[in-house]
Amino acid sequence: MRKYVSFRSVFYFLLIVLNLYLTQIPLTNVLGFEFSFVNALVLSFFGGLAIIIERWDGIRFRSVQILIPLSIPFIISFLHNAIFSICPLSTELFYYFLITIPAYLFGSSLGYALNSAKTKISFFLFLSVYFLTLSISLAEFYFLPQVYTYNPLFGYFPGTIYDESVPITLFMVAFSIFTTFLGIMILLIKKIKSSKYRTILVIFLIVLIYPMKIVFGFSTTIFDLKSELGGEFVSDDFTIIYPEEIKSENLILLKNYHRFYIDQLAEQIGSKPDSNIVAIVFRDSEEKRKLFGAGAADVAKPWLNQIYIDQHSFRSTLKHELAHVFMKNYGVTPFKVANWINPSLIEGFAMAFENDFDDQNIHTQAKLAKTNNVQVSIPDLFDGLSFLGNLSSISYIYSGSFISYLMSEYSTHSILTIYGDSNFKKHTGKDLNTLEKEYNNFLDNYENVLVNEQQLSTFYFGRKPMFKKTCPRIVAEGLATASNLYRAGKYELANSKYSELFNYSGAYGAFRGCLVTLIMLQEFNQADSLLNENIEKFAHTSYQYNLQLLKADIKILTDSREEAQDIYNDLYRNWPRPDYLYIAYQRLFLLTQGDSFLKDYLKSDNSERADLILDSLSLSAKLKIIPTVLSLADSSQILGEKQIEYPENLFLEQYVKILIADYYLNSLSYEKSWIILNELKNSVNPYFQKRVEDKIGFLEWVLESETYY
Repeated sequence: MRKYVSFRSVFYFLLIVLNLYLTQIPLTNVLGFEFSFVNALVLSFFGGLAIIIERWDGIRFRSVQILIPLSIPFIISFLHNAIFSICPLSTELFYYFLITIPAYLFGSSLGYALNSAKTKISFFLFLSVYFLTLSISLAEFYFLPQVYTYNPLFGYFPGTIYDESVPITLFMVAFSIFTTFLGIMILLIKKIKSSKYRTILVIFLIVLIYPMKIVFGFSTTIFDLKSELGGEFVSDDFTIIYPEEIKSENLILLKNYHRFYIDQLAEQIGSKPDSNIVAIVFRDSEEKRKLFGAGAADVAKPWLNQIYIDQHSFRSTLKHELAHVFMKNYGVTPFKVANWINPSLIEGFAMAFENDFDDQNIHTQAKLAKTNNVQVSIPDLFDGLSFLGNLSSISYIYSGSFISYLMSEYSTHSILTIYGDSNFKKHTGKDLNTLEKEYNNFLDNYENVLVNEQQLSTFYFGRKPMFKKTCPRIVAEGLATASNLYRAGKYELANSKYSELFNYSGAYGAFRGCLVTLIMLQEFNQADSLLNENIEKFAHTSYQYNLQLLKADIKILTDSREEAQDIYNDLYRNWPRPDYLYIAYQRLFLLTQGDSFLKDYLKSDNSERADLILDSLSLSAKLKIIPTVLSLADSSQILGEKQIEYPENLFLEQYVKILIADYYLNSLSYEKSWIILNELKNSVNPYFQKRVEDKIGFLEWVLESETYY
């Protein structure tokens, strides 16, 4: 009895300490997904272990001893949320019931069924079966095209941290029922008298979980993806599985960009993967999240020679993901990635070969960050895990720039081998501290070609990592709900939800939601007042430029034309990206079409705006705002009817020409695109130089290659 009380007391004490600690850590400090996930793992393990150590004679699911371990985490988190946290309780608390409780009962069932008179043997069997159950998820991650996983011991894991919203789905509810059913089956096995046969049956049932999950749709196979997407293309070097309804021109571009980047990487790295690269192209990020597990991030699995992207973003991420697969030849571990699965090496090499961050050289972006005092410690970045603690763009830029610098200063082959052993000193003769000094000196002397540096730096780096946001999961869940209400035209309900979110989180998405719903409700003065009261909260952040534009639009809607014009002019001079420069130009131009024209334009939705431009503007006016009409059905006709009247601003003129070249490229009019870009090539502003050169390189490859599609 003393042993029983002693173990139980230690168990309770450790549970209390753990959960008090969890209230102080971002993401687990609310009664939500992460909190439930951690406690599911802990309780499923100790729940079964308690039965083994205490040698219970029978199961006691209704006893106080069973309920207390479940109650301790819930009560601690609930009270912390109610007393100390500004985050409200939300539907995320149901994760505790969908994940933690079924996992605890499943783990306890394992301990009960594997318990025998010999405690040491029971303890060994429980540990073996527990880790066998965990290994199911590892096997899925390794062998199947997914990063998410369902497991009876922790319920659900989405695979990455980039998706802020982890919504409760019917699949999660179904899996909690599935887990409970498995627990009951294991309890029934206990009735078998022979401990040997009990153990064999329990192991057999656990092993069956893997195929059962595939049958019931809790896992994704390559056959599922082929069936769901419908399209497949196979060549000598790569296979593409794609949505069968994809536009023919998009499919041709998809094939050509695969071939182009594979050729480029083979030349840069000096070798190719040993088998066909398989690219799974999803319809959109939501389908990717559902079938693969990571909606907000494109991913590669080098050991499977597979990459996972979506059709809307493939040109900005394709080479990066292909580079991960190419680095397989230098990778180690069963996953064929960098030594110790070092994220800075994994992403650094991919960024170095991609050499692109928002159409700029990564050294240019690193210099921009450094000049504006956004810096990281290179030794910390590559030796530790600070990669995940920084704003993701900072980690990607610096790791890629540093690796690229090393490859230019030292033997490329030597630097590539660092991927496999993490030994910088062995392959360069210098430790990371020395290399950091050399790299910083390189950046100090690197010629930066960007314009509006301060605005660009604020735009790119003025965000918080998810770990530093207020109630990120709850806010993301609320924003999704509000967005659905907005799309359904329920503007008052959407505004109420956005306001609730903004009041406790201060999140930009919630604030902007408040403003746009007020606009749709025709409450222009209220929107103006709300914006004026809160706009300073977003000064020196990435969002200040969006709000500046929105403020000007609201001034138009409140008949404050001169104020709006001043703001548009300021944005025209101090833009953070060329698209903001163009929007400011567009707004100022539309103001010249009559006092009410821009006002009507801003009140309209996208389809109405298109009709307004087509029906109300003269051909000459349309030709002055070509980027606005490029997506319209008759844009090719408009482009061909008359000489385009470019803006007087030379920078903006070049931007518009590049957009027109992009339009022709997307339409597979390669020669037209090539002609425009070549006219720009020798006189283009340095800001656009890389973008123009990259596109010319692709177009020349297409026009000269015998292997293009």
